[in-house]
Amino acid sequence: MNLATVGGADAEKLGPVTGITAFNAGIFLNIGLPGPFSIRPEVIYTVKGVKVTGTSPFPFTSTVTVTYVEIPLLVKFSILAIPGAPVKPMVFAGPSLGILLTSKSKTEIPGQPTQETDGKSDTKSTDMGVVVGVGVDLDLIALSLTVDARYTFGLGTFDQSGAPGPSEVKHRVVSVNVGVGL
Repeated sequence: MNLATVGGADAEKLGPVTGITAFNAGIFLNIGLPGPFSIRPEVIYTVKGVKVTGTSPFPFTSTVTVTYVEIPLLVKFSILAIPGAPVKPMVFAGPSLGILLTSKSKTEIPGQPTQETDGKSDTKSTDMGVVVGVGVDLDLIALSLTVDARYTFGLGTFDQSGAPGPSEVKHRVVSVNVGVGL
């Protein structure tokens, strides 16, 4: 589950913004290193975006949803790495590359039909970010369960429209994930 919004120098210029609740799903591989460290490459389908409300020149609500295939490369540190312990708390961090799939905007104006716009040509094709998070690995009998919470913040603006107005707007996403390891 993603709780997505935007940040950056121009985010407040958009007007009142609220986050959107969105979806993510993916796969990961845990590559053990000596000691409590491991490398965790992931491939995730993720939805980011924001809801903007305004009153000028008339009341409106515009919801922007942007989907990516995101590829984080995380370094994981298992806290209290006791060999054979079934519960392993962890912290992790690393860079992430998002590859744009879709970018859509849905604008609602009272008394008017909803306007849907494809914004893919106005959205950068890649989104670089940084992921930081905490979680726990639970070793069960035949498999393992991973639960984590993470914060992904975009390093660059995703707008490439060149339109006047706010342009330094970056993705900000809090995610809660549950995974099964084989």
